[in-house]
Amino acid sequence: MRAFARTDPSVFDRISKQRRVFRRGEILFHAGQPFSYVCSIRSGSVKSYLCSEEGDAQVTGFWFAGELLDLNGIHRDSRACVVEALETTSVCELPTDFLQQLLSDVPAARLEMLRNMSAQVHSAEELIRVIETKRTDQRVAVFLLEMSRRVALRGLSDREIRLTMSHTDLASFLGMARETLSRTLSRFDAEGMVTGRGEVILIRDPDVLRALARG
Repeated sequence: MRAFARTDPSVFDRISKQRRVFRRGEILFHAGQPFSYVCSIRSGSVKSYLCSEEGDAQVTGFWFAGELLDLNGIHRDSRACVVEALETTSVCELPTDFLQQLLSDVPAARLEMLRNMSAQVHSAEELIRVIETKRTDQRVAVFLLEMSRRVALRGLSDREIRLTMSHTDLASFLGMARETLSRTLSRFDAEGMVTGRGEVILIRDPDVLRALARG
């Protein structure tokens, strides 16, 4: 599952005067809210989700520093999902009217936006493919490898993954029961692929994980 391409935060930080900090559990925006600004994560992490009429939440993604949020809401002029902070998270907000002028005047910003929008479409398509075609253990392997890639883009070790989301949220995202996720992580630990089943997971054998993910 390839998530958003990492942006150069300086492109948006230099021009965004509106910066906000959200604590864990606080809502950045709700589905259906007018799309009045583009949101770039400076630090921290968030989850996105949709709520059914019955009140059940389906997690649709996790986002980290250097990534842009909810770009698929642009075409409808409203937010496509709920976004909630998983930890203390700092964001930059860029008003859409200013963004339009920026994209016209600054080629680098236009390219970053196109990369992010393309990556969002790819991420959604890849998630559907993984859930429909992969076994549960393969889904977990794919996710861990994707997280490894994303932490490497932030200049951190690709062997150490910090899961800021709960197992319940991750299981929802991967389309499985929480108990199934816990058993799978325990098996990966026992078989030497990873160490740890809690917030911090160390990847010990990425080659075996890749082979499992490929099936």
